[in-house]
Amino acid sequence: MASAYFALMSGGGEYYTLYLSRALRKLGHEIEIICGKDIFGRYVPLSGEFPLHLVPQVFALRQLAMKYSKLGPFLWRVHEHQYAHSCRKYIEDRYDVVHVHDPGSLIAVASARPTGASVATLHGRPAARLRKFLKRLDKIVAVSEDVASFLRGMGFDPVVITPGVDFEIFHPIEADRCRRELGLDGRVILFVGRLNPWKGLEYLIAAMKNVNECFRNASLVIVGDGPLEESCRQLSSSHGISDSVIFKGRVSHTDLPKYYAAADVLVLPSFYESFSMVVLEAMACGCPVVTTRNVQAVMAMGDEASEVIPPGDSDAIASSVTGILADEALAADMRRRGFEFVKNFDWMTRAVQVEQVYNEATRRK
Repeated sequence: MASAYFALMSGGGEYYTLYLSRALRKLGHEIEIICGKDIFGRYVPLSGEFPLHLVPQVFALRQLAMKYSKLGPFLWRVHEHQYAHSCRKYIEDRYDVVHVHDPGSLIAVASARPTGASVATLHGRPAARLRKFLKRLDKIVAVSEDVASFLRGMGFDPVVITPGVDFEIFHPIEADRCRRELGLDGRVILFVGRLNPWKGLEYLIAAMKNVNECFRNASLVIVGDGPLEESCRQLSSSHGISDSVIFKGRVSHTDLPKYYAAADVLVLPSFYESFSMVVLEAMACGCPVVTTRNVQAVMAMGDEASEVIPPGDSDAIASSVTGILADEALAADMRRRGFEFVKNFDWMTRAVQVEQVYNEATRRK
């Protein structure tokens, strides 16, 4: 597995790598993980259960690319190619299959032309600059039909394998106990994710003013960190609801089930998500979900298991949240439907599908 940020971030792509690796190991495969180490020495692997090969990476370039939009395309290229150049020697002739999960690793494996098979999982729509590298791979996996459709438009024939859920971690647990442990009371509205512009968090914060008019004891609990944290704190203050918005920062993935169990509803108001493991995890823990149609997990489930709203609409968020808080029968039905839906998303099934992709890729060599 090659996942550039496995020791530097804790996003969906990194956890996808971890959970898939665990499932493939259960099928008898030997797994090693190639990932980046910040040249300034900072790295905290998601897990130490697999052998790690740490590649020097200038992580600050990624942060600058996200901060300065005009320089973004140039900085992304420099960042990706710097990592790819450092990464190549780790993947040339060591493995039967090299499975990459990010652009830098993709460029590395495409440039190195390893003797083993090369497979990439695309966790989002790829930039046009990656097309020439994608052409050199043996197989391509897309995490959603949306990403697959985009790849087909580029001339590729991907296999769709969505993320899964680790049911040993994410399952219903007693809500009152979790609230006590987390120090939460009243009605709890939950957000989980990076605090980035495309998450739509400012609309959820704005909606809380209306929610608090109906439920004075309601609070918004924000789990995650990111570049918009300070502006979100300022927005909460400007709406006069800073006492009702709780910033928890980044929490351990093993602690997330407590937050899902403690919440009355999870809201993910994103403008785009290539899938969203958060939606699956919340449903597995029995938490009702409000999200937008631009979250591609919704396209996999239809409108059956979650409340679907337009993106960028604070009034719609407030209406959906207050409706769920006011109607326990509706909330119970959403919990039931979500749990029924998510039962189909176990990681072992995904691992078997990926194993089939590996077999096809190795036959091509």
